[in-house]
Amino acid sequence: MHITIFHYHLLPGGVTQVILSSAVSILKYIPEITGITLVSGREENTENVLAGIRNRIPLSMKKEIKVEIVQELQYLSEQSSIPDTKRMTQILTERFAPGVWWIHNFHLGKNPVFTKSLLTIAETCKDVRMVLQIHDFPECGRFQNINALGSYIHGHLYPQSNNVR
Repeated sequence: MHITIFHYHLLPGGVTQVILSSAVSILKYIPEITGITLVSGREENTENVLAGIRNRIPLSMKKEIKVEIVQELQYLSEQSSIPDTKRMTQILTERFAPGVWWIHNFHLGKNPVFTKSLLTIAETCKDVRMVLQIHDFPECGRFQNINALGSYIHGHLYPQSNNVR
């Protein structure tokens, strides 16, 4: 089984440290995992994260670990134009489905196009199993993020589907 881990970026900080530690743990302790793909909207610091994972895995357990950049994933505030939701949904499903997707802070409002795409995929692509790891909530004083989400998402922000945990 291959796991794809998504986050807007892999810059130094709390979520990146969680991703690094989690990747090391699942590669060490879940033998069924054949590899991990880290998907980031930015290239900065990705080599350090890859090295951090590889350096913590015994040579005998080396598995495929790679990074893929999807620029449309980075914060909307850092993009020159707003990505098309249908195009982002297509990019994600063509490049990473089927499989297990582990997504960090999908709902934070930093990129509501990504959030909407994931909600669409959760409803329509049953061969994509999602683990949504929430570290922060947009409802906790992030009023600008809530407004951004509201302009893209007209319905539930938290998917309820058998393929989502």
